[in-house]
Amino acid sequence: YQNEHFIGTIVKNLIESDTLNREDLFITTKVSPSNQGKDFCRTSIMKSLERLQLNYIDMVLIHHPGSNRVRSNDPKNLQKRQESWKDLEVLCDEGFIKNIGVSNYQIRHLEQLEQDCRIKPAVNQIELHPLYYTKDLVDYCQKNSIIVQAYSSLGSKDGWPILSSNDTIKEIAKKYGKSVAQILLRWALQHDFAIIPKTSNTERLKENFAVFDFEIASEDMNLLDGLNMGQKFCWDSQNRYGEEKIYPLQKPRSVTVLLNPMANKQKGKADYEKYCAPLFHLAGLKVSLVISEAEGQIKDLMEIMDNTDSVVLAGGDGTVHEALTGLFRRLQAKIDESTSTIDAKRYPIGILPIGRNNSIAYRLNAANFDHKKDLKAKILAECAMAIIRQNLSKFDVMHIKAEQGKSVFSLGDMNMGQLRNVLPRVNEYWYLGSRMKPYLAYFFQSFKNLSDLWDENQDVLIEYTEPCTGCSKCFQRFDKYCSKPNDKMQTNLSRRWWHGFLPKHNKTFESITDKIEEQRNRRIESMKTIQNDECDRKKSLSIKSKNLLVRNTLKNSIEMIVHSEKIGLLDFINEGVRMNSGEPFETVPSIVFKDCVINLENQISNREDTVKNEDENDDPKQTEQWISIDSESYEMQSRLRVELEPESVEIFINK
Repeated sequence: YQNEHFIGTIVKNLIESDTLNREDLFITTKVSPSNQGKDFCRTSIMKSLERLQLNYIDMVLIHHPGSNRVRSNDPKNLQKRQESWKDLEVLCDEGFIKNIGVSNYQIRHLEQLEQDCRIKPAVNQIELHPLYYTKDLVDYCQKNSIIVQAYSSLGSKDGWPILSSNDTIKEIAKKYGKSVAQILLRWALQHDFAIIPKTSNTERLKENFAVFDFEIASEDMNLLDGLNMGQKFCWDSQNRYGEEKIYPLQKPRSVTVLLNPMANKQKGKADYEKYCAPLFHLAGLKVSLVISEAEGQIKDLMEIMDNTDSVVLAGGDGTVHEALTGLFRRLQAKIDESTSTIDAKRYPIGILPIGRNNSIAYRLNAANFDHKKDLKAKILAECAMAIIRQNLSKFDVMHIKAEQGKSVFSLGDMNMGQLRNVLPRVNEYWYLGSRMKPYLAYFFQSFKNLSDLWDENQDVLIEYTEPCTGCSKCFQRFDKYCSKPNDKMQTNLSRRWWHGFLPKHNKTFESITDKIEEQRNRRIESMKTIQNDECDRKKSLSIKSKNLLVRNTLKNSIEMIVHSEKIGLLDFINEGVRMNSGEPFETVPSIVFKDCVINLENQISNREDTVKNEDENDDPKQTEQWISIDSESYEMQSRLRVELEPESVEIFINK
């Protein structure tokens, strides 16, 4: 905070005049983001000691998990954190520092740190108040004996409560005869937080200390805890996105939002407008909102999408599936035409989980939030901020081909069998409540003749090849959908003759396109030198099962989960409930591969033998054979081919 010299001079004078002993002081300083890294950290601490005119510092904190001039998703941040921590550990060993800790660290940062440290952090200093109460992080710190130190306890970096206008806090303060500030500080103390409220007003300073003569009741603590909205008042890095300048020759970043208005029983649009749209506008994005009007329209739009920097999908799994299929059909058409390059532009994709089934978005963001515990506001805000921050990651896509019809593409799973056939009927038992309806649905349906649509005693023939991370036989898979945009052409298209009269800005934008292209080429060349005899060796097996779930692992492989034909009634119900809730299955055998062919001729032949006994008035959706791909229903065909398209789509996720 650039005050070490002044504090050092004052402390030295007080100690030399015998007014104060060094042991009576606890002095804390920080390693700034600009001083992180090997040797830089040590140098900055030695300079701090020199400015403070001390032999040791009681506590040193790493100010932030990120470093200056390094993007938040850059692996260099982790490297710099590790190097800085090792420097601090050595300084502790040498006696220059008594304690070391961190500031603004999230759970993932602490987990990474603890994997490679000798001395555990003593403190994690974070913003905490009722409107920003990160309970998961607090619980993690307290469980691991890390002291939680709260700053901005009053809801303001300037030391006086912005929270004073909150009606709930005002009512509680009135109930106890205390000020809003005292209620906020007492709330923090009862959560065992160390607090550091700042004020330069003597009366307020006295008031801040008068918080030990009362206690907030548990019901009022619960009310205060329930105010959490994820609202930060200090050190909010999100503000910088809206403050970035747009220069005369620079176009604002544009995003096209494709929104499914039927998502979550028509509640999704309101969620988008409440939690996501304001963030996009505050960040200075040019937002084009397209609301789909018919099933399949998003797929058609992705096949002709143009004039946008990225596409945001607001909906559930079905919306993501439609958009992906449309995008890859567009690219596939160029490959089928045998063009030398793929000139169809690939757009990075953002996902806003506003639907009922959001398993794809939840899997991609599993490290950032828990969809079962976290508030909807946090989940949607995290997904929106990933788009604003432009945190891109590449993911594998499943390419599914049938004998008839066009290919479809999936980030999630393909499901077929008896468990799948009961799944659409779960909502028919709505009157039993959300907890009981899946249990009763699978219980009652188990007494019906489910083998008419999927006979567990019929063999399913599978031919597959094992996963490969890239070799001389399959390196083309990693290069299939890669194309380099022509930056020069795009610049010329956006330039007009009168731009020459406008002043040029001094800021230069480093294009990373060439670096990405160079890294990709090096990787492809290294694959060409790898020999893997198992890469194209086909294996086959015949299985009987109640259900087959083919799932994209997102880790360069596809997994087929096989539910045995011999599972009993209780297991059938439990596995169905897990499938309905998206929970992992218990000890179910699986096969891992990179591509496979699934032969379902026996299942279809069995259906043909029983169809003549069906009533003509039966609902075709309940009497015909179907499979599900990302919760979307497709008619079962006798032969399905599933191929992995590795690292073929770029998606915005927080890291």
